[in-house]
Amino acid sequence: SCAEMLPSGPTWKCQTIPSIHPTKSPIQLFWRNPMECLESLFSNPLFHDKLDFIPHHIYKTAEQLLYVYSEWLTGDSTWKCK
Repeated sequence: SCAEMLPSGPTWKCQTIPSIHPTKSPIQLFWRNPMECLESLFSNPLFHDKLDFIPHHIYKTAEQLLYVYSEWLTGDSTWKCK
């Protein structure tokens, strides 16, 4: 099928979490390495022109009177971090 043709992403990891309280089954934490996830996203050709890291404003009108907040990079907090 087409799913096998997709590039593989970061592998899932599993770890059993000890508990001092009795449970019906072991507590398992499933997780992925965040650095591997970022590397996978940045190296994916489908996203090469979709990832943006520069804060910007989007205006509703040509007079630039009304901001449009659609994602984190369009918000005021990113300008403060810059």
